[in-house]
Amino acid sequence: MTAIAGVAEFPDFIENQLFQTREISEDGKYDIQLYDPSKQDFVIMTVSDKIPCRPHKWYDPLRPLFAQPKVSLFLTKKLTPF
Repeated sequence: MTAIAGVAEFPDFIENQLFQTREISEDGKYDIQLYDPSKQDFVIMTVSDKIPCRPHKWYDPLRPLFAQPKVSLFLTKKLTPF
């Protein structure tokens, strides 16, 4: 998360290199490119735009399971399995 915050100062990198999927995905899966220090190279990972939520009654509001609403949920998704 810190690395992604660090590249926020370089919007061209985010637009041209971080996101490999350029179109809206029908299945909600997107490929992103992140640096893997163990391989000393960039690797492509797949993330989902689906957000797991806490169990709830049909009348209760949805609450994210792994993140607070103020945190960037899409980028937090890579830290959790989908």
